[in-house]
Amino acid sequence: MARPMEKITDINDTKELWKVAVRVAHKWKVVTNNKEHFEMIFQDKEGCDIHVVVPTACMAAYNEKFEVDRTYTVSNFAVQPNNLVFKPSSHKFLVKFTGGTVVGDVDKHDIPPKPRPFTSFPDIINGNYQKNVLIDVIGMLESVGYQQT
Repeated sequence: MARPMEKITDINDTKELWKVAVRVAHKWKVVTNNKEHFEMIFQDKEGCDIHVVVPTACMAAYNEKFEVDRTYTVSNFAVQPNNLVFKPSSHKFLVKFTGGTVVGDVDKHDIPPKPRPFTSFPDIINGNYQKNVLIDVIGMLESVGYQQT
């Protein structure tokens, strides 16, 4: 009997086997200590999102499979507390791929893209946002002056 799909909002560290239908909302590479891995934001049909880490050991198996704005069924991944200083998702947990993670059903789910929640400048000035979660802002670069690295 096939396991049912679960919601991202329900993901926690109380069990080990999860199966979710997701859309890749964002994907980026990270290089730390000369080791490269990639990370993503998964979103489900309810609009809930979660941070995903694909470690260096799993990168070759999964990097080419995932593209932004495509949907997938993903199962058998590890769940860890999201205790990062700056979080790309406000979800309490994050997903970490393992050698046993299974990916399938490419583009078989109807998961519309979630509108990007831009944070307004007045909210930023007044501190009306979650300070440990990364935010999207629309702005314009006016000039570039002296820079020092």
